[in-house]
Amino acid sequence: MKLLLKRYFEGPQYICGHLFREALVPIEQGQVVPRSATAGAPLGFRRTWEFVCDTLEPPYLERRGVKKLAHAIPAGDYPLVVSFSPKFQKMLPLVVNVPGRSGIRIHAGNRAHSDPAKTDTMGCILVGSADRIGHLTDSRRALAVVMKRLAERPEGEGVRLVVEDGR
Repeated sequence: MKLLLKRYFEGPQYICGHLFREALVPIEQGQVVPRSATAGAPLGFRRTWEFVCDTLEPPYLERRGVKKLAHAIPAGDYPLVVSFSPKFQKMLPLVVNVPGRSGIRIHAGNRAHSDPAKTDTMGCILVGSADRIGHLTDSRRALAVVMKRLAERPEGEGVRLVVEDGR
């Protein structure tokens, strides 16, 4: 299974994005589909991206020479596992193999900010519904959707999180 976090806005205090899940869709009779969309897909299916929820992260570590305490992970391709979070006391997605970082979770929250007093994350990826730039609502519901999508994968199938910067 593959998840795609596509960042679309980077401000001085936060980064906004959309989280997608790779999905298989039946090819309709007579439909012309690029070969790349069918690579690795079962016969008669194509791969596409299904919107899951909006995301919010703190900004990158350094921008304009200012060091930030909380910061976003670099764009890249990371393994994702679901494990018990001692901080949140529940099973949550954990992004692994992030250079120089550990404990990066996907969890519920409404605000990301470079100021620790104004944020719900110290580098993790928040999920929810964007009601305006830089703020999420319905974060617990969005997290439940993420967890449901992860649970739908075949047993033993790994998960990759691809993080892309916008523009």
